[in-house]
Amino acid sequence: KRLSATEPTTCENVSELWFSKAVKNNFAPIEEQEYWTGKGQRYFENKEFWGGPGFPIFAFIGGEGEESCKRLTDHMYIYDLAQEHKALMVDLEHRFYGESYPTETMTTAELALLSSEQALADLARFLTHYAKTNFATGSKIIVVGGSYPGNLSGWFKLKYPHIAFGSIASSAPVTAKTNFLEYMEVVNDSIDYFD
Repeated sequence: KRLSATEPTTCENVSELWFSKAVKNNFAPIEEQEYWTGKGQRYFENKEFWGGPGFPIFAFIGGEGEESCKRLTDHMYIYDLAQEHKALMVDLEHRFYGESYPTETMTTAELALLSSEQALADLARFLTHYAKTNFATGSKIIVVGGSYPGNLSGWFKLKYPHIAFGSIASSAPVTAKTNFLEYMEVVNDSIDYFD
Protein backbone atom coordinates (compact mmCIF):
# COMPACT_ATOMS: atom_id res chain seq x y z
CA LYS A 1 0.00 0.00 0.00
CA ARG A 2 1.39 3.40 -0.99
CA LEU A 3 0.73 6.48 1.09
CA SER A 4 -1.20 9.40 -0.26
CA ALA A 5 0.16 12.91 0.19
CA THR A 6 -2.24 13.53 3.09
CA GLU A 7 -1.81 10.21 4.86
CA PRO A 8 0.61 10.39 7.82
CA THR A 9 3.54 8.00 8.04
CA THR A 10 3.87 6.16 11.32
CA CYS A 11 7.02 4.57 12.64
CA GLU A 12 5.43 1.98 14.92
CA ASN A 13 7.74 -0.84 13.73
CA VAL A 14 10.93 1.23 13.65
CA SER A 15 13.37 1.56 16.55
CA GLU A 16 15.90 4.36 16.99
CA LEU A 17 19.17 2.91 18.30
CA TRP A 18 22.83 3.88 18.79
CA PHE A 19 26.01 2.13 17.65
CA SER A 20 28.38 2.73 20.57
CA LYS A 21 31.37 1.06 18.87
CA ALA A 22 31.70 3.76 16.16
CA VAL A 23 35.28 5.02 15.86
CA LYS A 24 36.26 8.67 15.27
CA ASN A 25 39.04 7.87 12.81
CA ASN A 26 38.67 4.44 11.23
CA PHE A 27 42.15 4.65 9.72
CA ALA A 28 44.10 5.53 12.86
CA PRO A 29 46.38 2.83 14.29
CA ILE A 30 44.38 0.43 16.48
CA GLU A 31 45.96 1.70 19.70
CA GLU A 32 44.96 5.29 18.82
CA GLN A 33 41.35 4.61 17.83
CA GLU A 34 38.73 6.30 20.00
CA TYR A 35 35.00 5.76 20.21
CA TRP A 36 32.66 8.59 19.29
CA THR A 37 31.71 11.21 21.82
CA GLY A 38 28.27 10.67 23.38
CA LYS A 39 25.98 7.74 22.58
CA GLY A 40 27.64 6.88 19.27
CA GLN A 41 26.26 6.71 15.72
CA ARG A 42 22.49 6.77 15.34
CA TYR A 43 20.65 4.15 13.32
CA PHE A 44 17.11 2.97 12.76
CA GLU A 45 15.91 -0.61 12.55
CA ASN A 46 12.75 -2.28 11.26
CA LYS A 47 12.38 -6.03 11.84
CA GLU A 48 8.69 -6.11 10.90
CA PHE A 49 9.12 -8.62 8.06
CA TRP A 50 12.43 -10.23 8.96
CA GLY A 51 12.43 -13.99 8.63
CA GLY A 52 15.42 -14.23 10.98
CA PRO A 53 19.07 -15.20 10.47
CA GLY A 54 19.73 -16.20 6.87
CA PHE A 55 17.17 -13.78 5.44
CA PRO A 56 18.47 -10.56 3.84
CA ILE A 57 19.38 -7.27 5.46
CA PHE A 58 18.65 -4.09 3.49
CA ALA A 59 21.01 -1.39 4.77
CA PHE A 60 20.16 2.22 3.93
CA ILE A 61 23.11 4.58 3.87
CA GLY A 62 22.55 8.00 5.35
CA GLY A 63 23.70 11.06 3.47
CA GLU A 64 24.12 14.77 3.90
CA GLY A 65 21.15 15.26 6.19
CA GLU A 66 19.33 13.88 9.18
CA GLU A 67 17.91 10.37 8.96
CA SER A 68 14.51 9.51 10.40
CA CYS A 69 12.37 6.50 11.14
CA LYS A 70 10.33 7.24 8.00
CA ARG A 71 13.08 5.88 5.75
CA LEU A 72 12.08 2.36 6.90
CA THR A 73 8.32 2.71 6.48
CA ASP A 74 5.78 1.95 3.79
CA HIS A 75 6.43 5.07 1.73
CA MET A 76 9.73 3.65 0.41
CA TYR A 77 10.01 1.01 -2.33
CA ILE A 78 12.50 -1.03 -0.28
CA TYR A 79 9.70 -1.61 2.24
CA ASP A 80 7.83 -3.63 -0.42
CA LEU A 81 10.99 -5.56 -1.26
CA ALA A 82 11.62 -6.23 2.43
CA GLN A 83 8.12 -7.64 2.78
CA GLU A 84 8.56 -9.82 -0.31
CA HIS A 85 11.98 -11.17 0.77
CA LYS A 86 11.41 -11.24 4.56
CA ALA A 87 14.27 -8.77 4.98
CA LEU A 88 15.37 -6.70 7.92
CA MET A 89 15.79 -2.97 7.22
CA VAL A 90 18.41 -0.79 8.89
CA ASP A 91 19.40 2.85 8.25
CA LEU A 92 22.76 4.23 9.45
CA GLU A 93 23.06 8.00 9.81
CA HIS A 94 26.12 9.64 8.19
CA ARG A 95 28.80 11.05 10.50
CA PHE A 96 28.45 14.78 11.29
CA TYR A 97 24.77 14.85 10.25
CA GLY A 98 21.54 14.56 12.19
CA GLU A 99 22.47 13.44 15.70
CA SER A 100 25.59 11.48 14.71
CA TYR A 101 28.58 13.53 15.80
CA PRO A 102 31.85 11.71 16.41
CA THR A 103 33.40 14.74 18.13
CA GLU A 104 32.13 17.37 20.56
CA THR A 105 33.15 20.29 18.36
CA MET A 106 33.67 20.81 14.64
CA THR A 107 37.11 22.30 14.29
CA THR A 108 38.84 22.18 10.92
CA ALA A 109 40.92 19.23 12.15
CA GLU A 110 37.82 17.34 13.28
CA LEU A 111 35.94 18.10 10.05
CA ALA A 112 38.80 16.40 8.20
CA LEU A 113 37.06 13.24 9.46
CA LEU A 114 34.02 14.12 7.33
CA SER A 115 34.77 12.07 4.22
CA SER A 116 33.22 9.39 2.09
CA GLU A 117 36.09 7.05 3.02
CA GLN A 118 35.28 7.43 6.73
CA ALA A 119 31.55 6.99 6.01
CA LEU A 120 32.23 3.74 4.12
CA ALA A 121 34.43 2.48 6.95
CA ASP A 122 31.71 3.43 9.47
CA LEU A 123 29.23 1.34 7.50
CA ALA A 124 31.63 -1.61 7.28
CA ARG A 125 32.30 -1.52 11.02
CA PHE A 126 28.60 -1.14 11.82
CA LEU A 127 27.31 -3.88 9.48
CA THR A 128 29.93 -6.37 10.65
CA HIS A 129 29.02 -5.74 14.29
CA TYR A 130 25.29 -5.63 13.54
CA ALA A 131 25.28 -8.97 11.70
CA LYS A 132 27.20 -10.64 14.54
CA THR A 133 24.97 -9.28 17.31
CA ASN A 134 21.81 -10.31 15.43
CA PHE A 135 23.20 -13.80 14.64
CA ALA A 136 22.91 -12.89 10.98
CA THR A 137 26.43 -13.42 9.67
CA GLY A 138 24.89 -15.73 7.04
CA SER A 139 22.41 -13.08 5.89
CA LYS A 140 23.06 -11.36 2.58
CA ILE A 141 23.42 -7.60 2.98
CA ILE A 142 22.15 -5.26 0.27
CA VAL A 143 23.28 -1.65 0.68
CA VAL A 144 20.89 1.04 -0.54
CA GLY A 145 21.30 4.74 -1.26
CA GLY A 146 20.16 7.58 -3.47
CA SER A 147 22.20 10.50 -4.82
CA TYR A 148 25.38 10.85 -2.72
CA PRO A 149 24.42 7.81 -0.60
CA GLY A 150 23.86 6.05 -3.95
CA ASN A 151 27.52 6.70 -4.71
CA LEU A 152 28.40 5.34 -1.28
CA SER A 153 26.30 2.27 -2.00
CA GLY A 154 28.14 1.48 -5.22
CA TRP A 155 31.54 2.26 -3.71
CA PHE A 156 30.76 0.13 -0.66
CA LYS A 157 30.01 -2.90 -2.81
CA LEU A 158 33.33 -2.38 -4.63
CA LYS A 159 35.42 -1.70 -1.51
CA TYR A 160 33.77 -4.18 0.85
CA PRO A 161 32.52 -7.08 -1.33
CA HIS A 162 32.96 -9.47 1.60
CA ILE A 163 30.23 -7.54 3.47
CA ALA A 164 27.78 -6.41 0.77
CA PHE A 165 26.16 -9.00 -1.47
CA GLY A 166 24.56 -6.30 -3.58
CA SER A 167 24.02 -2.58 -4.01
CA ILE A 168 21.09 -0.41 -5.06
CA ALA A 169 22.35 3.00 -6.17
CA SER A 170 19.37 5.18 -7.05
CA SER A 171 20.05 8.52 -8.79
CA ALA A 172 23.75 8.15 -8.09
CA PRO A 173 26.22 10.17 -10.17
CA VAL A 174 27.91 7.60 -12.39
CA THR A 175 31.04 9.43 -13.52
CA ALA A 176 34.06 8.31 -11.52
CA LYS A 177 36.11 11.24 -10.24
CA THR A 178 39.33 11.49 -8.33
CA ASN A 179 38.26 14.80 -6.77
CA PHE A 180 34.49 14.73 -6.22
CA LEU A 181 33.90 18.49 -5.84
CA GLU A 182 30.11 18.17 -6.05
CA TYR A 183 30.16 16.38 -2.69
CA MET A 184 31.74 19.41 -1.06
CA GLU A 185 29.18 21.66 -2.74
CA VAL A 186 26.39 19.72 -1.00
CA VAL A 187 28.28 19.89 2.31
CA ASN A 188 28.70 23.67 1.82
CA ASP A 189 25.00 24.10 0.99
CA SER A 190 23.96 22.24 4.14
CA ILE A 191 26.32 24.32 6.29
CA ASP A 192 24.93 27.52 4.72
CA TYR A 193 21.39 26.29 5.37
CA PHE A 194 21.97 25.67 9.07
CA ASP A 195 24.32 28.60 9.63
